[in-house]
Amino acid sequence: MVSTPNSTDRSGPPPKKMPEGSRAVSVMNGSRQIDQVIKGVWETQKVLPENGLPKGVYQLADAAKPDTGKDGKQKEYTGQLLQVDSRDVYQLQGKGVVKHDRAVFNDLE
Repeated sequence: MVSTPNSTDRSGPPPKKMPEGSRAVSVMNGSRQIDQVIKGVWETQKVLPENGLPKGVYQLADAAKPDTGKDGKQKEYTGQLLQVDSRDVYQLQGKGVVKHDRAVFNDLE
């Protein structure tokens, strides 16, 4: 069984304690579940199709900032988009997640 942030199964490791408002994306069983800590408890906000994302639990608060080169330009990344919200774009990169400022993509819309 895969442990999700809001899992009630007590046989595995306890869910990771995260601050209020923290969000996670859980990909499993053909779906992508968006969870958020509300009043100290993980609550599911939305369930979407898996869209070919690799199975796993991705803590959005742990996402890395994109690297910039010596010239100050942001490094280019290739990888699947995990989550897009009003402020940020989260992209899978290797075994981690990179958090881009959504304003970087304004010219593409």
